[in-house]
Amino acid sequence: MNADILADAERLFKNHKWHTVIEILEPVTEVYHENKRFQYILGISYLYCGDIGSAYSALRRAQSLDFRDKDVLLALAAVYIKRDNTEKAIQLYIDILDRYPNCKMATRSMERLRSMIKSNKNFSSDPKIIFKFLPIKKRILPRIGTGLLIAFIVFSTVFFFYNKFKKPNTRPDIDVINLTAEDLEQATTGSTQALYILTEHEIKTSFEKAKQLFANYRDDRAILELNKILLSNASPGIKEKCALLKKLAQPPSFLTVKDRFTYKEIIKEPLLYDSVSVIWKGAIANVQTGNGKCFFKLLIGYHDAKILEGIIEVLVPFETLLVDGNGVEVLGKIRFSSLSDPSTMFLEAVSLHILP
Repeated sequence: MNADILADAERLFKNHKWHTVIEILEPVTEVYHENKRFQYILGISYLYCGDIGSAYSALRRAQSLDFRDKDVLLALAAVYIKRDNTEKAIQLYIDILDRYPNCKMATRSMERLRSMIKSNKNFSSDPKIIFKFLPIKKRILPRIGTGLLIAFIVFSTVFFFYNKFKKPNTRPDIDVINLTAEDLEQATTGSTQALYILTEHEIKTSFEKAKQLFANYRDDRAILELNKILLSNASPGIKEKCALLKKLAQPPSFLTVKDRFTYKEIIKEPLLYDSVSVIWKGAIANVQTGNGKCFFKLLIGYHDAKILEGIIEVLVPFETLLVDGNGVEVLGKIRFSSLSDPSTMFLEAVSLHILP
């Protein structure tokens, strides 16, 4: 009989009969306490019926049974968004993309959440907000007329191509800093001790590429281009403008960091990554605290005690409670105690996520 109930629930679930799913599953909750699929469809049904607390309990149970299940994590992220806990939702999307880099649902949801945060969206006040983030692909709304459907498709197509090909928004503070003809007349010095020896054309190309990257809000890639010039034989005047541009980079967050750099990649040319943002997972070791700050060594990649990619000193310039051995995800900026010595590299934390 129980097997028949679960089969009926699956059929009703596929047809979005949320209330009926709940009615037939709630009485047998104890029987299926260890069944991940049962907990998932019950949790989703609760979500669509507006019972966020029960949905959270069921989905957390499903997660405990299989913490790698992509759909369960996507649904849990939607619950956190509904509760206005966007940081926790972001963490789940990051975990999903770490395991499933091609998960389009997680990518789209991250982008949608980023847009809503920028517009100061009140997540808890919108009863329908959660539906935008659920991994249910079938039709939820009632059928619409053929004419209305065609009109919707046409409008969506026009909107898509308009956004795809329209000129990206620029940043006025970036636009006003340019290389002049006078700058380019003496673009290089006679130095042969510079880390990078560039031609006038290469300097100009890197500078313009950096500005374009800033315009596309890829600040970390822009900083790489500017650092190349700052470490080159470029003239002092050009380097001064590069330094000004570099200061205009926006503060990073887990949502806004678009380009990811590995420790293995950075250690090849450390100075090139000065002030670049990274997001690294690892284990905490040798925690020291004092004066409202915290220092520890990050064992990069060792959060699951499997692979040690490298070790870096981390400065946390704010008060936090950390314990040796904990897994952590660090958003931070690459820094150097001395820009003339690559071995002085450390990570200045901007934000931390303690891993479960």
